[in-house]
Amino acid sequence: MAELTNPERRMLRAMQNQQENWSLDEILLACDWNDQAVAVSAGHGLSNLGLVKMTESSITDVILGSEGENAASGGL
Repeated sequence: MAELTNPERRMLRAMQNQQENWSLDEILLACDWNDQAVAVSAGHGLSNLGLVKMTESSITDVILGSEGENAASGGL
């Protein structure tokens, strides 16, 4: 098995204390990290080794711009 990086070890240690799903914010807090890239990189490393399962989701917000607001107020 490949060697774990320090962030991977840190994340795995934190996750072993609570056997449930973790959000990115919870990982950042548990590992005392401020950088999401560190958490995501460590998570991908652990996932590639089969030690964790990751699921990702995204939310897209669509809002009217000024032209859209003008069109909406004009009865479009």
